[in-house]
Amino acid sequence: MRGRSGNGLIRNGSNLIAQKDLKQWVHYDECSGVFTRIQDTAHTPIAYRKGTRAEGRNAQGYIELSINGTRYRAHQLAFVYMGEEVPKMIDHKDRVRHNNAWSNLRACTSTENNRNRKVQARSTTGHKGIGVRANGKFRASIGKKNLGTFTKLEDAIAARTAAEHKHYGDFATTK
Repeated sequence: MRGRSGNGLIRNGSNLIAQKDLKQWVHYDECSGVFTRIQDTAHTPIAYRKGTRAEGRNAQGYIELSINGTRYRAHQLAFVYMGEEVPKMIDHKDRVRHNNAWSNLRACTSTENNRNRKVQARSTTGHKGIGVRANGKFRASIGKKNLGTFTKLEDAIAARTAAEHKHYGDFATTK
């Protein structure tokens, strides 16, 4: 189980890593989001030597790094590296799980993170919160609030977009 702790430490099970310890092992490029090894050990395979990317993807598509035999998610380590408290949940603004550029990461709640999801495959219109009624008109909603029924898809999208910006702020996404 992963969680957070104060003082720039990241918890991975019962293991913690401090910012100073992290910076002894890797360099984080905040523009690209890439972690690069800055040292190796005597028995390190070539693929894990100094200067190589210190990462691999897990089954969910997140980048993970191994430091001293402990695996960490890169987006959590980015917060440690930047000297920030590791939030309970981190959102990738562009929804790309392997994009750990600092400008793409933000602390969020579970609700906010769920708002920044892509449209479900079963969507009949290709837009969140907009469905097609039996009469061919488009119904827009946000949460349990009905925003209206529209003859044009574009009008339903406009209503949904306005409601998202009003209710969701920075986490508003219609696609």
